[in-house]
Amino acid sequence: MALPQTELEEDEFGNKLMDALNNTALGMGIAIGDYMGLFTAMSTLDEPSTSNEIASKAGLNERYVREWLGIMVTGRVVIANKGDSTFKLPKKTTPNFSHLDLKVLLTSSNGCSC
Repeated sequence: MALPQTELEEDEFGNKLMDALNNTALGMGIAIGDYMGLFTAMSTLDEPSTSNEIASKAGLNERYVREWLGIMVTGRVVIANKGDSTFKLPKKTTPNFSHLDLKVLLTSSNGCSC
């Protein structure tokens, strides 16, 4: 990537950096959710659930689950209902997330032995 030469290019460069940081944080949140079993826990709950219910199902501290849910809602991975403070996975993604194994995905899809 060439260094920015004009003010417009500097704005574009700044936006690209911000997008990269936001996507990195979201990716880390997805990896944490997979590792800690949060997607699996959410996929087994029949109804939209509170952060306390999700934490209980996953065997985790509610405060940290609430923080994680904030990242997932901001990244549009999880749907929040502000009226009753419940959360759910979109129906179309539930099968994908409940069987997500990032270790397999990262090591097998590109031949990397990370």
